[in-house]
Amino acid sequence: MSDKRKKTFEIHDENDKIYVLDSSALIGGYNPNLINALHFITPDIFEEVTDEHLRTILSSAVSNEILKLRTPTQASIKNVKKAAKNTGDSVALSSIDIKVIALALDLKNENQNPTIITDDYSLQNAAETLGIPFKTIIREGIKQRFIWIKYCTSCKKQYPNTYPEKICEICGGNIKRRVLRKTN
Repeated sequence: MSDKRKKTFEIHDENDKIYVLDSSALIGGYNPNLINALHFITPDIFEEVTDEHLRTILSSAVSNEILKLRTPTQASIKNVKKAAKNTGDSVALSSIDIKVIALALDLKNENQNPTIITDDYSLQNAAETLGIPFKTIIREGIKQRFIWIKYCTSCKKQYPNTYPEKICEICGGNIKRRVLRKTN
């Protein structure tokens, strides 16, 4: 285990005892059975795990009440989608990613102090926009939040980050995403 990864696993304080796990945390080797905290995942994350060893780890954590499966509210899903649309992250977030953030938002709205464990940069960006902290497993986390815009790589026409097409309506060039501005 690398020093950076080991350090991430060992950082715990009294106010940081509720973790919402993303798939990338589990894939990166995070084991809720080894961390003194309450963990949450969405049922989608649990269903996404096909590795037999990892499923055994999760099942054990559920049995020991270290890990809870919980579906986020529709209100929080809607709020996360709105925030992701505003930052331009909606194109990069899967429906499962949105539910992970929404679950953390539900916990925050219940006066809990959740932290999302993820290596997904778009998930980190959207979570931070909503005031939800995150920790990483393998990768270094984002240092700033981004507002994204789409543009044509050929004629440079700019489109809103919600523009659904991949081809420019003017010249037929490819549409890409880039940072419009950075925020703190």
